[in-house]
Amino acid sequence: MHNFDQFAEDYVAINDRYASFFREKTDYFAAYKAAYVARLCSVAFDGRILDFGCGIGLVTNRLGGLLPLARIDGVDSSAASIARARSGATDPSRICYFESETELTGSYDIVVLANVLHHVPASERPAVLGRVFGLLNRGGRVVVFEHNTWNPLVMRIVRNHPFDRDAVFLPPSETARLARAAGLMPRIDFIVFFPAFLKMLRPLERYLRMLPIGGQYACVGTKPN
Repeated sequence: MHNFDQFAEDYVAINDRYASFFREKTDYFAAYKAAYVARLCSVAFDGRILDFGCGIGLVTNRLGGLLPLARIDGVDSSAASIARARSGATDPSRICYFESETELTGSYDIVVLANVLHHVPASERPAVLGRVFGLLNRGGRVVVFEHNTWNPLVMRIVRNHPFDRDAVFLPPSETARLARAAGLMPRIDFIVFFPAFLKMLRPLERYLRMLPIGGQYACVGTKPN
């Protein structure tokens, strides 16, 4: 696995260079994921969300803006990333960052893993999702975002990305299998279909979730009541 301390300072600038096909910046993809998670709730949602592997807090802060009553925590093993996340926290009274899972208290209604699992060695993924399962309230949901291995263009881009040179990417079926093995009830939604020059079509994306050609996918796993 990468030590993401080396990327913390220049994370956005590096990532922007590899988003050229979609003609978008890193913030677009963070906002997209946050909006997806927010649609699972309501604007009145006042529960707890954990951004697991939050990096420099891009998705975390976006969630804070979309869900103004929620308490949102971020955790990441990269100390440099957490330091930058803390310095950029938009609402420190509701958004908190931690360097270790041992610092987390209580349980969560939603746990988000945004492009995290492909950096975890395959042998360790069941344990990671097992820990996530333990952090969820009954009826809570885990939302795993990953690059869509069934999209060859996306795979060509990400395999050359400096963040992903050690990555072992997960097909949607594998992520769903891991979620089931962890005790979750999963569904797969395909997301991120249209580049910027087709942005007028983006309102249609939520209706295309069954088409396996999106640039990424979301696996939503629910913990049984």
